[in-house]
Amino acid sequence: MVAVSDKWKQMQSKTLTDEAFVEVSCGVTEVGAQGDAVPSETDGVYYSDVSVVASTASNVHTPEATLEHNLWVLDGTRYPIPALETYEGSGYTGTGTVTLSFPAPRTVLIPGIIITWSKTFDEYAVSFTVTAKNGEDTIAETTVSGNGSVESVVDLEMQNYDSITVTVHTWSIPGHRYRIENVFIGHVLTFRKTDLLSYEHSSSGDLFSGALPKNAISFSLDNLDGRWNPTNPEGTAQYLSERQNVSVRYGFKLDDGIEWINGGTFYLYEWAAPSNGVEATFSARDIFEFLIDKTYKKKTGQMTLYAIAEDAISQADAGVTYQISDTLKNYTAQVADNYTIAEILQHCANAAGCVMYQSRDGVLHIAERSKARSDYHIGLAVSWSYPEVTLSKPLRSIIVNYANDGEYTLNVGSAGEDQTVTNDFITTAEQAAAVAGVVGEELKTRETVSGNFRADPRLDVFDIISVDSKHGTVVTVVTDVKYTFSGAFHGTFTGRMTTAYDTSSELGSFVLGTSTLGG
Repeated sequence: MVAVSDKWKQMQSKTLTDEAFVEVSCGVTEVGAQGDAVPSETDGVYYSDVSVVASTASNVHTPEATLEHNLWVLDGTRYPIPALETYEGSGYTGTGTVTLSFPAPRTVLIPGIIITWSKTFDEYAVSFTVTAKNGEDTIAETTVSGNGSVESVVDLEMQNYDSITVTVHTWSIPGHRYRIENVFIGHVLTFRKTDLLSYEHSSSGDLFSGALPKNAISFSLDNLDGRWNPTNPEGTAQYLSERQNVSVRYGFKLDDGIEWINGGTFYLYEWAAPSNGVEATFSARDIFEFLIDKTYKKKTGQMTLYAIAEDAISQADAGVTYQISDTLKNYTAQVADNYTIAEILQHCANAAGCVMYQSRDGVLHIAERSKARSDYHIGLAVSWSYPEVTLSKPLRSIIVNYANDGEYTLNVGSAGEDQTVTNDFITTAEQAAAVAGVVGEELKTRETVSGNFRADPRLDVFDIISVDSKHGTVVTVVTDVKYTFSGAFHGTFTGRMTTAYDTSSELGSFVLGTSTLGG
């Protein structure tokens, strides 16, 4: 669950919340170009770190005292050189040029670049030139004059280039060195609540990794001017491509301004702009969507599940950032043929009794599910109707089929249905018993609760929350949550109850199926 201020939480307890906001930012760039860029410099000072100029991380750092005009150490706001580790990651500092070079020409058309000069010092180039080349041939070039911002969006169509050079002519403070913290290859399109005709965010997760997690957004924009029509040569659609990064943030207006939280990191999946329509629709999904059809190239011999998961991620070729539990180091397996990378990761998570998900910062996690209860509460005052409680059939046993035709059975009750897990990454009876224990723990209660509510968008899948129902308050672990936004947040949720309570007057049906992995 996303951490928020006490003011945010107090505001959510009101009958009417303060103004809500959604902001969607889409990087219009060539996928992979940023990671392939190799920065170099001319006339950089000895503490310049040009290597991070193409990084996607923030390069804002501690301002140094350099004896340039007003950059002294005596007032305590600057730090002396040489504490070189203080300036590592600071970006370029010097009086020359910065060049991003690529191992091969980039063939995808991009609309320009974004240069972040120096947020640390609040300084910038007043006039500068951007040159794109293929070898010695100039592909495109533009000179900007009269800039007054630390972030410059440069419009310059580029294609079939293998280098981009930034040359500064005039700096905002005479006598100061030039500073470049970041060069983003492409543009970033930002859509705010007044731009969005519709918006939806849905996510789901499986409590024992019997299915792949899903996390996706969809939104629509006004297309009356044909900006998003793919056949419009002057439109923006020509710069769109699959897997471009899409980031979202949610906000509420509080007394001291707007408080924002991270809504998630996604990747553009598909878009459509009917010629006779008035709006364009876009869909973006989590990283798993691009691992489903990518075949894993197996290695021979036994490997730990941790090593198998790391190897699969390394084959993804998608710049995946990840965190994997050390629990996976306790088990070994030998990978068979015909698995996709997504299936490999799912099997590893299931075989170690872990859940799998992508967090809002875009990190892929394989970890034990947290059992910590959050302070999130869905009361009747914010529910559109009483939550529905459904009851599954009794669970008789959990059967785990594992490698070499092994079978382990955990008896749960005297009658009911069997829950079957089949996974050849489970290789011993002891491991099968551990997996059966996890599944049994997750399914020990028969109740599932779902509802519609005025959403606080900090809620995530696998959060443990309390919910007011018609017959009292229940505690549930969230397995599905959806947000829609049309000026305010509306939500739906589904969760597995973690504490039993009497639902005799609201019996429904929830039939346990068979989760079969690798079958």
